[in-house]
Amino acid sequence: MTVPPLLHAAVSTRLVSALFGLIDALEKINLRPETKSKIKKTRENFAKTLKDEAEREAREEAADAKLAAKRRAEEERIAKLSAAEQQKVIRTNCLSFFMLTPSVVQLLERDRKRNMRKTQGKMVKK
Repeated sequence: MTVPPLLHAAVSTRLVSALFGLIDALEKINLRPETKSKIKKTRENFAKTLKDEAEREAREEAADAKLAAKRRAEEERIAKLSAAEQQKVIRTNCLSFFMLTPSVVQLLERDRKRNMRKTQGKMVKK
């Protein structure tokens, strides 16, 4: 038996509560001891599974919230910088995102400077 998806949590909760009520009522009925212990063990395992999944989801949500807060703080910090510094930070972040080596970064920077000189030269000649 697997835990149902969270989309059906309301239905699942009612069903599980009803089953627990049934199990509690079964304890009052004369059953063999091994049957009672097996029912109790199954109930405890299922309750533990539900608790573990809820804790895992809470941890994931906390991690997502922390990441979003960190991202917002970084964006706010970048927004306060001057335009040139913003471009520099963005370029650095892009380069680190693509995991470029320093030699590749130097080549890209040299090409960028060369292109800037060419465009500046073209502007002056007109």
